[in-house]
Amino acid sequence: MEYSNVSGGAVGNCKLTTITVATDALSARGIYAVTTKFNSNNQANRVEAYDSTTNSSDYSVSLSYKGDTVFTDANEFFVLDAAKKVKKLITPFDPTDPAGEKAVYDYKYDASNYLTSKTISSAIVPLPLVTFTYTWVGGDLVKVVGIATVGLTPQKILEANLEYDLSKQPKNFMYIFPDGFENFFYLNALDFGKKSTHLLKKITLTYSNAQGTPQGTFTTFITDAKFSTEGYLTEWYADGDSIDPFGIFAGRTLFSYKCN
Repeated sequence: MEYSNVSGGAVGNCKLTTITVATDALSARGIYAVTTKFNSNNQANRVEAYDSTTNSSDYSVSLSYKGDTVFTDANEFFVLDAAKKVKKLITPFDPTDPAGEKAVYDYKYDASNYLTSKTISSAIVPLPLVTFTYTWVGGDLVKVVGIATVGLTPQKILEANLEYDLSKQPKNFMYIFPDGFENFFYLNALDFGKKSTHLLKKITLTYSNAQGTPQGTFTTFITDAKFSTEGYLTEWYADGDSIDPFGIFAGRTLFSYKCN
C-alpha cells in the first residue's frame, strides 16, 4: 500500500518511496520527484527521477541482485556486507564514458552500524584520493569532513555541520549525507547503516577546491515539518540554499511511503 501522508490504515513498517518537490505552499503538484519502487519481497528494484517541468525522465535505473552484489547496469554495482549494508560501490569516474576508468567507494561502519568513513580511490591505483569522516552524536550525524589526499599535503575540500530538533524523531526517514553525490538516488533503496534519529533543523556546507581554497558555503534551514499520526515525516520547507544532490530542495518537499 502506498501512502502520501501515511494516515488512516498504515500498518507495519513504512519505507520512504517518493521525494516530491512541490510547486508552492498549497498545491501537492510536484515539479520534480524521485521514486524508489519495491517488489513483492519488499526489495528495491527500480529508481526513477521525473522532471515535470519538461515532462521527461531525469534518471531511471533497474536494480538486479546476484549474491552480495546489486547491479544498476553493466558498468556500476554495489557490494553488500553480511548484514546487507553497502560496503563498496564501483562506478565510472566519468559518467559520459561508462566503460572508462572506475572509481571505488569504500564504506566503513562502527560496531553500532553507523557509517564512520568513506574513501574514494581508483580501481587502477587503489590508494585513497579522498576520505570522508562522519561524526555521530546522540544518534545523529552532526559533522562530515572530506580530505583530499592527492599531492604532498592533505587538503580539506568539504565540511558540513548538521543541527537537529531534538524534540522530534521522524520514523524511518531518509539518510542525509552532505557528501553523498554518488549515492543520493539509492538512499531509499539500499542500506547505508543507521539513519539520524532526530529531525534535521539546519545544515551548513562549505566546500573547497583540491588546493584547500574555500569556494562557497551553503546554509539551509528546515521549517514547517509535518508528521502523520504514526510519526512519519510527510513534508517540510527548506529555506535558504538548495543542495539538490543529496535531497535538500529549496521550498516545500513532500514525502510518500509504502507500508506493509
